[in-house]
Amino acid sequence: MTIPKSVRIAGFDFEVSIVEATDLDIKNQVTLNTLAGTITLLECAPKEMMCTLFHECIHAMMFALGYSADEHDEKLINGLSRQLFQLVQDNPEMFERVDDGDDDGTI
Repeated sequence: MTIPKSVRIAGFDFEVSIVEATDLDIKNQVTLNTLAGTITLLECAPKEMMCTLFHECIHAMMFALGYSADEHDEKLINGLSRQLFQLVQDNPEMFERVDDGDDDGTI
């Protein structure tokens, strides 16, 4: 699994970038800017970066569903991001693209 250059969430593209530890506060491993469509990750261990990316993707999904920032449960999002990472790691065949006859890739 590799960190992509961009992700599409709810029809919106987010550019993903990785910065060195000197460029972001160590306490803040990531920034999500829904207006600019960017996710900036702090460079660290690859598995940790992927879990952090999943974490921010879940936040973006919640915003797309109409939840405000104060309605985001960090404990739940932390748990879901790590569980999602492990699900993808343990079951890669489950995440192959499904061809149902249309080419748009949406459900």
